[in-house]
Amino acid sequence: KRDGAELRLTRKEYELLELLARNAGRIVTRTTLMDTLWQDEDRNENTISFHVASLRKKVDSPAECG
Repeated sequence: KRDGAELRLTRKEYELLELLARNAGRIVTRTTLMDTLWQDEDRNENTISFHVASLRKKVDSPAECG
């Protein structure tokens, strides 16, 4: 939830948020993200950038809730 409203996240956004939350205060490298979240999928750097930007937009902007 963000400001009391439920965030609608894709599965990948949720997995990304969970990984980052579990590693709060630590640096999570792109290599770690690829190896953990995109093991058998497209391992394109742009994919990571897209999902990180999408998650940031939803988490940082109350207008994106719901």
